[in-house]
Amino acid sequence: MKIIAVLFTFLLMTSAVYSLECDYSSNILLESNEFAVKDFSFKVKASKLEGPSTNITGKILINDEYGNTVKSYKPWTNITISKQKTSSEYSPNLKDGVYEITAEITVLCDDFGKENNIDKRKIIIKKPIPEDIAAKNEAEPKENENPQTFSDPNNKSDEIAAIQSSAAEENEAYAGNHETLKEENTNPGLQENQVYSKENTTNRQLTENHPTGNVIYESSTEKSKGLIIYIFLGISILLNIVLIWRRKLGMP
Repeated sequence: MKIIAVLFTFLLMTSAVYSLECDYSSNILLESNEFAVKDFSFKVKASKLEGPSTNITGKILINDEYGNTVKSYKPWTNITISKQKTSSEYSPNLKDGVYEITAEITVLCDDFGKENNIDKRKIIIKKPIPEDIAAKNEAEPKENENPQTFSDPNNKSDEIAAIQSSAAEENEAYAGNHETLKEENTNPGLQENQVYSKENTTNRQLTENHPTGNVIYESSTEKSKGLIIYIFLGISILLNIVLIWRRKLGMP
């Protein structure tokens, strides 16, 4: 009889709990929708929105893109919840692909908003990058970054590159000077004519611009010509003086 009374009392209490209205929700906690295999983890939270405290049971399913269940968890089994409950962190080792997570809760009270008892999220597990390619990508500088930022101070490659650049500039300068000398040696007469022409042009401009009309500057060639004329003129005058002197003395 006592056992029957206990069972009857339990049924009455259960029915009383179920007769109370409430509203509980389930939420999947994710940091993103795309993950690397080693970075994927998530939690589930159950929250009371309205009504009394009750007991809660939860389950989690992870299905692949074909609807096959690959992982399942039971975060709570008929445990008391007053305001909210957060599950442990789950880190399933999934292969790359598309998955859907479903978290569902059931409560003992009369939940009038059962549509929020289920939460679903789709995720993508990205294909892992091979270690050799990942190491290469980390070693290479980015597009808009200066490669010198990543240079090793103990590495001599930067010094060698600087020396090669300096040598290239010196070679270009040498090649330009060599071409100039080659042109001058190929046309020496042209160079002399150009120099002579420049001297005559300069002398003419200086003469025209001087108010007295006298030559301000003469080249070495012009000076030599003038000196020879003066010498001949002096000799001529000297000869005339000698002739006049001999006539006065009666010398034949």
